[in-house]
Order: sequence, then structure tokens, then C-alpha cells
Amino acid sequence: MSSSIPYLPPVLETVNDLLTNNSIPALDADQMETLSHYLFTSADRPLRIRVAEIAYRNHAHPNALALFLACTMPLAQVWTQRKAERFFVYPSDWQIECLYTGVVNALIAIFQRPVELQPIHDSFRRFLYRSMLKGACREYFRRDENSGIQAVENIDRFSSRNPAVRTAEEELITRDLLEQIYQYPLLRRGLSRTLECIVQIGPDLALRVNKTPEKHRDMKTYKPMLNIEEIAKARGIKPSVVHRELSTARAIIRQGFNGDRRLFMTR
Repeated sequence: MSSSIPYLPPVLETVNDLLTNNSIPALDADQMETLSHYLFTSADRPLRIRVAEIAYRNHAHPNALALFLACTMPLAQVWTQRKAERFFVYPSDWQIECLYTGVVNALIAIFQRPVELQPIHDSFRRFLYRSMLKGACREYFRRDENSGIQAVENIDRFSSRNPAVRTAEEELITRDLLEQIYQYPLLRRGLSRTLECIVQIGPDLALRVNKTPEKHRDMKTYKPMLNIEEIAKARGIKPSVVHRELSTARAIIRQGFNGDRRLFMTR
């Protein structure tokens, strides 16, 4: 008495044929749609990995990409959720979406540019998950809004070559502050007159642009400084006297306006 052969649904017969021959069988459009739907919705993880490996090794086949994505997209979704919870404990929707986008891009990239796998046990699964991890991290830490922005070694020494035009309100606040400084009652008359002279001649004459030598070649950094010669000329005194008066005025103003050194502290 012959033993009966167990009945397999057509989709499982196709899967069995695929795994047995390690190749993608000839399928019509309806059979391919049924197989992809089964792999995407019902197959378990080991089966998806095996079919994805066969599709990866036969990437020239016209149905290879469809099978590869039908197997790897569910893997990517579950993997992303688990990794996001390990990375962030309580991940936001944006973090999960960002990681998932990186995983999907990485999976498409490795299929479009296949490489020869190492002859070791479980090489495809290791390669697959390693590519998913690299793609997720690359997408998360890449910020498109920072594209084309050059990093600087010390931001305190950096200033833009084309600074933004100051508003009228900022100009009024600056002039009011300067008037309070040069009219400060504790300054000697000579010091007040020097500061008042700086205000009167304006920034075009009172300031000069100094190119920082060690940064000029690479950063094109420009640093504004007081033009002592022009101030002394307008004031009618020697530059050395201007240097001495500015040094004294700085100490007095610093003590009067920022004695506790908390004026520019961030709260």
C-alpha cells in the first residue's frame, strides 16, 4: 500500500521548489503576486532570510528584487522597532521613521550592488543585519539641514565674511548703550571724551578689519578691532595715550556694568 503524499497549497509548493533548487522558478504575474504576499504577511523569519538570500544570489532574475523586498521589508520593520527601543528606550515616531528609512535605503543599495559573500556559516544573515544597522545609524546621524556647512575649530574665533545687516532696533540699542558708557559718571573727563570720540566718528573709521594670520589661509576669518590711529587723529592726541585711556576705561566700565561677571551668563 503506497503512502499518500501530503497536499501542499500551490504557494507552499512554489516555496518548496524555490528552496530545493536554490533558484527562482518561472512564475506568471498571479503566482508571483501570491508568493510575494505570502512571504510579506505570513512567512516566518528563517524562511524570509533563506528566500532573501536566494533572491540576492540570483539578483539578475526579473523577479529577484520583488522577492527580496517582500522578505526583507517585514524584517526591517520588526528590527527597526526593537533597535529603536534599545537605543532610545521610549523612541519617538520620528526616530523610528528615520531608522526605518535608513534600513530600507541600505537594503535596496546592497541588492543593487551585490558583493561576494564570505564562505562562512550564516554569512548572508550576518551581512544583512550588519547592513541594516549601518544604514539606520547613517540615516539617523546625517542631518540634511547641516549639509554644506563647514565646521570650525573654535567658534569664538570665527566670524562671517558677510555678516547679516543689523536691524534699526539693534542700531538704536547699540547707540543707547554707547551713550551710557561714555557718559558714565565715574569716568574722568579725558576718558569720556575718548569714548565719545569713538561714538562720533562711527564704526567706519573707529574699526578696522584685522586678518588673523593663522586662520586667514583656511578659514578666511576676519576680526574687527579699534583703529587706534584714526581715534588718536580725531581726538588730537597720541596713539599711546589712546591705548592707555582705553585700558583704564575698560577696567572702570567692566567693574561698573559687570562687577559680578554674570552679565553674559546663560540662565
